[in-house]
Amino acid sequence: MGSLREASSVCLVRDTGRGLEVLMVQRTLSARFMGGAWVFPGGAVDDEDDRGRATGLDRWHTAALRELVEETGIRLFENDLAYFANWITPTPLPIRFDTRFFAAVVAADTNPVVDGDELVDARWMPAADVLAEAHIGAMLVAFPTRKILEYFRGFGTTDGLLAHVEAQSSVTPIHPRLAVRDGAIEILMPDEPGFEEAAAGEQDPELMAKMMQIAKAGGDVPPEFRPT
Repeated sequence: MGSLREASSVCLVRDTGRGLEVLMVQRTLSARFMGGAWVFPGGAVDDEDDRGRATGLDRWHTAALRELVEETGIRLFENDLAYFANWITPTPLPIRFDTRFFAAVVAADTNPVVDGDELVDARWMPAADVLAEAHIGAMLVAFPTRKILEYFRGFGTTDGLLAHVEAQSSVTPIHPRLAVRDGAIEILMPDEPGFEEAAAGEQDPELMAKMMQIAKAGGDVPPEFRPT
């Protein structure tokens, strides 16, 4: 079971003739984890991001803005970021993150510049289109990213999205659990059947080995577990 690393992710959104669009960037195929996946810009919080401040969202804000510039060339300010989600990687996985997600509205003519190293492509797309491409396997999209895109899909404009985000009184961390059932790997949300029972299953020292066997055999697994 891996230790948690803090990370930030920035969901850039804009209004166009196709409605609300979100910026998706593609990781290089040689990435350590989920090479070729389509993600939101972001990365791990560094020691320097703390700036000696140990409270609030300061270090996550700093990491979000830094990573955004490094990965896309887009520069924003702290007050441009609206904190709306916190995802924690399931406990059994060897690489785990405590990731804070921020939404930010940019102008319709905003265009990213990827470095061709860590990131190899970038696209502005409606959330529904990304989900459709992921469903048919044309885009590799991780579980938390899909869930956030499902959330964005419910809004036609950036104003509607930000109004909903700003109306939140707090952000509850989302900590999914893993389960192996009927020869398939499932990622369970807190409100889904089997979530409570999965807590005991995650203590199985053979759980990761079982999941890897299912993945290698071509079983029903989330994109995160598919062999590359």
